[in-house]
Amino acid sequence: MSPIVLRDLDRGLRQVPALPTSAARIMELNAAGEIDLEAYASVIRMDSGLAASVVRVVNSPALGLDHPVQSIREACFCLGINALQSIVSGCAVMAQFPPDAQGQRRFDRYAFWEHCAATAILSAAIADEVGADSEAAFTAGLLHDIGRVVLDIHFPRQFRAILLYRDRHDVWIRDAEAGVLGFDHCVVGERVAERWGLPRPIIEAIAHHHQPEISGLEYVHAAIVHVADILARGMQVGNPGDHAMPLLSESALRQLGLNWPRLRLCLEQAEGRLADVGALVGDMVGNAQASGPGVAESH
Repeated sequence: MSPIVLRDLDRGLRQVPALPTSAARIMELNAAGEIDLEAYASVIRMDSGLAASVVRVVNSPALGLDHPVQSIREACFCLGINALQSIVSGCAVMAQFPPDAQGQRRFDRYAFWEHCAATAILSAAIADEVGADSEAAFTAGLLHDIGRVVLDIHFPRQFRAILLYRDRHDVWIRDAEAGVLGFDHCVVGERVAERWGLPRPIIEAIAHHHQPEISGLEYVHAAIVHVADILARGMQVGNPGDHAMPLLSESALRQLGLNWPRLRLCLEQAEGRLADVGALVGDMVGNAQASGPGVAESH
């Protein structure tokens, strides 16, 4: 199959839905500096599916709250604005690209999202360790491979060719993407994230988590997600599309001021939450079997 030219990619990406109005409005409020949490709660209440997912996620053991949350208002005041935006963005995106009911033989979308959720948890732990924005790190980790699931859903013929290439040549799926398309999922993810109007640090992490040196010191989350992605692969939580182990960038570790003892601290901080990534994925996509309290009221 001949590579897709970027013009054809951009044409195909027009079919990718925009972020739901509620999620986009939450981002607008945050960007405008709105500090009234009731304003955020009012937006979320207008989308009952999103509201239910937010309450389930807030009560997930993976977030580690010490008491259950019963309402959107309580969730907003418990989390704060940045963490709320992180969860809303994650729920909105994952609901648009949910795990397929049966699972695919060559690409398990549920295991893919488990890997992304593990990367998000580890990204937040690393950000805490190095003094970076942990909520942005969580979002960046969750969405770092979004380009791959976009290829799966919106370019199915090309994605099947990628999986066949991966299996025939026994290569990292990113190499298979480049071999079939002429570019990789990072290019796709960057374009989709820009279309959605995500914050620049998150876009940079999506675009450059395999080459964090490109983003440099200004956008530290690319380095954070790079390290978290490899740790999640090493711990074999979920499956991003293969079982390869990319090389860990020494420059990313230097940029973050991390060494292996400090990484072990991050792993210890995240360990308990990583055990619950499967439930977290179910909660974020609105799995009907997900446990946790519903939205008890609308105030």
